[in-house]
Amino acid sequence: MSDEKFKKFDSGKTDYSLFEPSVMQMYCEVAQMGAAKYGRNNWKKASGETDSNRYLAAALRHLMAHMSGELHDKESGLPHLSHALWNIAAVQYVRNKDESK
Repeated sequence: MSDEKFKKFDSGKTDYSLFEPSVMQMYCEVAQMGAAKYGRNNWKKASGETDSNRYLAAALRHLMAHMSGELHDKESGLPHLSHALWNIAAVQYVRNKDESK
């Protein structure tokens, strides 16, 4: 057996092990509800500042509802923070998509 130590050249690469699985579950629960309501991946059709701002406004509505003491969305039963998380991710997706054009 060699005395050489293990090497793995992953410096500077994204460390996905830092991602909390419960956050992924929150995101996916909202995404699944949205897919049932609007169609799978319908949200990816959004583009431009108007659509981006609609997702931002939705995120803010969910944050405000949470801050006002309403912890769960009445329609979905899911936490408002889960909806806010999803909408913020959608804002970033749209903006990234628009910037790459």
